[in-house]
Amino acid sequence: MSDKQLDIQVVIEKREPDIRIGLEHQKPDIQVKIVSGGEAHETYDGAYHAESLIEAPQVFPTKDKLMKDDFTVDEVTVFKVSNPTGGWTYYIGK
Repeated sequence: MSDKQLDIQVVIEKREPDIRIGLEHQKPDIQVKIVSGGEAHETYDGAYHAESLIEAPQVFPTKDKLMKDDFTVDEVTVFKVSNPTGGWTYYIGK
C-alpha cells in the first residue's frame, strides 16, 4: 500500500418527492337568454318540419321568436313520365 491517503467525500442530498397534481375540468351548466334591443324574446315552440303544399300557404308563428333548431320544408315531389305523343308529362305534388 501506498503512504498516500485517499480522501473521499460523500455528499448525501435530501430531496423532496415529486408532487403531481391532477386537475379535472368539468363544463359548467350555463343557460343563456338572448336579449335584443333590451327586450327578451319568446322561444318558438311549434313545429320545425313541414310538408310543402301546392294548394295552400302555411304560416308558422315565428315572428319575433327565437328558434332552437333549423326549420325544414320538404321538397315538392315531381314525377316525369313519357307520354304517347313522344313528350314528357310532369306530375307536381303528391
